[in-house]
Amino acid sequence: MVELVRGDVEKEVKECQYAELTDSLPLRFWQSALGNRLAESGIQVTLCGTPQWTSPGDVAEDQRKHNDNVARARRELNKVALDEQREAVQFRQTQQTLAHGEAEHSSELVQKAIIKRISGKQEVVTAELELAKQQRNLAQCKEDAEAQKQAGRYWEESQSAHQKTSRQLEELNRKMQKHEQEVMYLLRQSAGSQAVTHTQVEQLISEHDFTVEDMDLLGFEDRIPLQHFRAQLRQAMVVGHRALELNMTELFSKNIGHRPVKAINWGSSLRFTFQSTRPGYTTILNIGTSGDLLLHVPNTFTSIRDARVKANSRYDIPGSHLLTLDSAGINGIRGYVQQEPRGWETLAVLVSLEPLVDEALVSRSTSDEPFVKLSSKEFEFLCTTLRKLGPDGWAVGVQSWLSTEPR
Repeated sequence: MVELVRGDVEKEVKECQYAELTDSLPLRFWQSALGNRLAESGIQVTLCGTPQWTSPGDVAEDQRKHNDNVARARRELNKVALDEQREAVQFRQTQQTLAHGEAEHSSELVQKAIIKRISGKQEVVTAELELAKQQRNLAQCKEDAEAQKQAGRYWEESQSAHQKTSRQLEELNRKMQKHEQEVMYLLRQSAGSQAVTHTQVEQLISEHDFTVEDMDLLGFEDRIPLQHFRAQLRQAMVVGHRALELNMTELFSKNIGHRPVKAINWGSSLRFTFQSTRPGYTTILNIGTSGDLLLHVPNTFTSIRDARVKANSRYDIPGSHLLTLDSAGINGIRGYVQQEPRGWETLAVLVSLEPLVDEALVSRSTSDEPFVKLSSKEFEFLCTTLRKLGPDGWAVGVQSWLSTEPR
């Protein structure tokens, strides 16, 4: 019976409020529980309750304990709630940390991918540059190889030209030796048994009374035609009874062998005066120590028309009418002085009824190079013009001197 009632008591206690259980279970419980159990056995029971007194202090103590339990339960609940909030915050922080980490990881992966891509592009660019460099080197090698082949051809051609020039020089040396022997032979014939030197050869050939025949002189090539031309000018000056008088200042006498000659030192100023008995066009020629025939007048500063002179009038060379001097080289030649090297110089002044040179020849004269060198064709044209004019169509004055080194 006790065991049967125990289960009913435990169930009732769970269903009752705390205020109803301050002293004991309600009487109705016991009436119902015991009555029902006993009725099953055929026993009728009626319970009468006797109230049990509880002191106010015990009630207050029980109330206090109850309140403490409630407060404790509430604290536990608050603690649980705070723990749950704290866990929720930690969870959110953890989620944020994970999200941030994932973002950083994604950013790092993106950066690595970008860097890898950039590195790949740089490698491609570097490879392209290296390829272009190799292509340029290859092209340069091809050019160098072609240049080497060309140089080899040039070397073979230059060797061939050098050999040809060497043969020509040997041939010229043989000719010069032969000509020298012929000149010395002719000079010994004309001078008798008297010995002559190379300097005397130059001086004697330049004299108008040199007795070697013209055909013999023409056989000596190169400078001999100019020497022959100089001799013809001197001959024309004598035949024309010196219709043109030419004088040169600053000359001094110098002995060459046993003969005195006119000479001038390098760097000395050249000054001439001339006067013609007839009017006409002036042509001033110079046969220099180099063997070239140079045209001094007309030139870029004095035209063919301006080179006309009057009869019986005296003109200076250089001067205001013909060879004007100008240190700046704008309105005239910068200077008119004797230049190196050592050798014979000849100046010829011709006055003719017609110009002896054409405009094409004069146009080659410049302010920097006023004196023009005549080519062989231009020299032939000048000689042809003189022959056409005849002895009465022109007059000439000739001066020769030796260019020497100052002592």
